[in-house]
Amino acid sequence: MTTTAVILILISALIHAGWNLMTKKENPSGAFFLVGTAMATGLMLPGLIYFWPRLPLIPGPVWLLLIVTGFFNGVYYFSLAGAYRHGDLSLAYPLAKSLPTILLAIIAFSLGKGHDIGTWAIAGILLIVFGCVVLPLRRINEFRPRNYLNPCCFLAGLAAVGTTGYTFVDDRVLAILRDLPDKPYTTVEASFIYLILIGMVCTVWLGVGVSVFKAERQALKEVLCRSKLNALLLAIGMYGAYILILISMRYVTDVSLVCAFRQTCILIGSILGMTWLKEKVCPPKLAGIALIFIGLVMVARS
Repeated sequence: MTTTAVILILISALIHAGWNLMTKKENPSGAFFLVGTAMATGLMLPGLIYFWPRLPLIPGPVWLLLIVTGFFNGVYYFSLAGAYRHGDLSLAYPLAKSLPTILLAIIAFSLGKGHDIGTWAIAGILLIVFGCVVLPLRRINEFRPRNYLNPCCFLAGLAAVGTTGYTFVDDRVLAILRDLPDKPYTTVEASFIYLILIGMVCTVWLGVGVSVFKAERQALKEVLCRSKLNALLLAIGMYGAYILILISMRYVTDVSLVCAFRQTCILIGSILGMTWLKEKVCPPKLAGIALIFIGLVMVARS
């Protein structure tokens, strides 16, 4: 991995942790993510001008899958906002970021693709599971249901379901785009155009969700009146972090290195929660974060 790649991935991890910190401080809501996603999509829409002549080359199934992944993105944002309202950043953030690895492994085994998961990956998944079990505890010997049956853990888990859903769909869609006849899109171009399209569909799904709930409609008014600048910063952070990851892929020989190194955002986000937000620090939480981080790196490098 080159120095350039390391710098780009670290900046991306800082930005990712930063926008999650800002969201936690904002009394988060689905409406906040709606405004942020709409702004981010608006910033990227000029990119469609460049890709416009090649848009008809995108096959029909991709457009249908976009609707599905947009729904899962909406579930992720609404659930993440709820998890941050009900619990610590240093708890919800690691859970929401790590649980999809376990869920994706379960899907792989259920589809008969478990043979693709190596020994190191299985060991890493087990560390993640143990880390997730330990993370919500205040004391290491307090294995009680109330430590897990709470809104924060439930909503972080639901956010992980959303992440799992859109990750699974996105992987299939990007494979379709990369394998189109005559290769009209490079890997980075396929990712970027797909990011724009996801932003558009996700904005629609978030708009539907906000329109359904009275509290979200009220939150939307407050965001538009008081938090437009923060929503813009959220937009830049959400998509800026991802674009930096795409750029970093040009400077590595093994993409798994990017996947492994970007997990530093979990450490950064957890540290910000415990220092900046003065969240409670206890040995099980520190142990859980460490186990999750090590497990994710093992999975990414397997």
